[in-house]
Amino acid sequence: ARDGGQPGVVVELCSELLRRMLPMLQDSNPDPAALKSRVFGVARCLGKTGPGVLTQPQVAHLSQLCLALISASFDRRASLRKDNGMDADSAQDLDETGSSSGSSSDKEEQEESDEEEMLRTAAVTLATALMRHQPAEFASEGLAAFMSVIQTLLQPLNRDCDRQLALHMLSGICTHAGELPAANWPSLMPQVLLDTQDPTPGVRRSAFYAASTAGRLPAFAPFATEAARRA
Repeated sequence: ARDGGQPGVVVELCSELLRRMLPMLQDSNPDPAALKSRVFGVARCLGKTGPGVLTQPQVAHLSQLCLALISASFDRRASLRKDNGMDADSAQDLDETGSSSGSSSDKEEQEESDEEEMLRTAAVTLATALMRHQPAEFASEGLAAFMSVIQTLLQPLNRDCDRQLALHMLSGICTHAGELPAANWPSLMPQVLLDTQDPTPGVRRSAFYAASTAGRLPAFAPFATEAARRA
């Protein structure tokens, strides 16, 4: 419809998609695998709509929904581990290596962990679609909250998968929001640059990508020397 010069049709189709799908994304007792697929589907559709399709209230609602999905997923992870009597070290091992003793409960925990991690990634993918096509609205309605989440998840004692999620968010923001979050960089970039030498390959790759997206912007200049030293 957009390629055919019918932007009004795109707006109508998008509104109908959200009307049908949003209630399904707000299930209080979801199946993570099904929810993940729905979130990825909405993200894919919104990623193809182009700019100016969503209203500011829609962007605000979707931004809040992405953060709510991530928060609820972390809550379910914590509850599941508490129910299974897992301590922090065994939870970290299971998250990062997939290793287990081979019991059925361990395998179920790993499958659940994988689905929840993909769900959180799907939520970030949806948020990135908002950043890409509605940057002004996202900056107004979602940027501050996302920067706060990034600040929390990026802490070095957090699990590697959580730190990678934060770096994924930061890469999208640096790509699509430009220098709007630059005021947060003094508290974020030193850790990002440290993570470029993290022993975990996934964290290291994510950190290099986040640094490279930020490095294209003039506000990165104060960190350029340190970034070059660590390259």
